[in-house]
Formats: sequence, structure tokens, C-alpha cells
Amino acid sequence: MKKRVFSIFVVLMMISTMAFAVTVGPMINAYSSDRDSMIGVVYPQWVDAIVLVANTAVTYYIPTGTNKATANYLMFSSSGGADFYVSYSITAAVPGTSITNGTAPELNPLLRCVSGLTAVSIIAPVGCVLTISAFVGSPTKQ
Repeated sequence: MKKRVFSIFVVLMMISTMAFAVTVGPMINAYSSDRDSMIGVVYPQWVDAIVLVANTAVTYYIPTGTNKATANYLMFSSSGGADFYVSYSITAAVPGTSITNGTAPELNPLLRCVSGLTAVSIIAPVGCVLTISAFVGSPTKQ
């Protein structure tokens, strides 16, 4: 009983301190009877490294294949903390003016559910290396 109470407490703490924990339920490992109490994002099923050239958009196709399911989540990380932009519906461009119609690219997303998408567009104002970790999991209903 103590382990279960502690596990519930830890889960609640993670949800309150990590905004993405709420939307990434299938990716969170919680207490199980054959392990110590642990919480964390599971390792990715696929990792790609993309070399971004300054101000040049790249189309990144979400991993699919015969021996793996389509990725539902992407996690992004850039070298040296370089800024990058991601667009989910149009070709990404570094904003040079205000974009107020809902089509602006997203700056430095960490983790996104991409269920239903086949590709995303990525651009950076300076050259950098971007790693993209792909996760297969049940997407949360929105």
C-alpha cells in the first residue's frame, strides 16, 4: 500500500511540474509490480539527426515502416540551444513580420503529438543539428 500511495504522489508531482506529462500519458512509465517506482519518458523507437542550413526549410517525414507503427509523437532538440521553427501544415519560414492568422511556425517545440500527420516542415535562422526522436504510443484525444 505504501508503494502505491508513493507512486500516486510521484505521478501527481510529475503532472504538476511537467506540462507535457498530461498529454503524453501513453509515454509515461509509472510504477509496476516488477520494478521500483520510476517515472520518465520511454526511450524512442526512432531517432534522426537533421543538419539544418540557415534559412532553408526541410520537410521531415514522420517515420513509418513495415516493422514499426507510425510515430505519434516527436521530440525535438537542437545543438547549442539554437532556435528552430516547426510548421505542421505549411512550409516553415522564419518570421520576418507579424503572423496573426494562425499559420505561424512554432518556435522550439519540445514534444508534440503528430498523429494524423505525414510530415512537418522545419527551419532555423542559423545552421544547427536537430535531433528528432519518434515515439509510438496511443495519441491523447484532443
